Amino acid sequence: MNKSEFKSSISNQSPSKFLPKALLALWRHKKGDWDKAHTIVQSENTTCCAWVYALLHKEEGDAGNTSY
Repeated sequence: MNKSEFKSSISNQSPSKFLPKALLALWRHKKGDWDKAHTIVQSENTTCCAWVYALLHKEEGDAGNTSY
């Protein structure tokens, strides 16, 4: 999935079952479900998920959880 396809998928009712965890979390976040996005990446141990986790906390204003 490229960037354009991902952006277009935000209008879908549900995410693609083939999205990696980091993209799934971003998809949930773009749909307005911060909690679900956070849950998805919180326990994952990948660089991409750590990046999304930090992004979520930065937007939340929690600077202590953004240094990943």
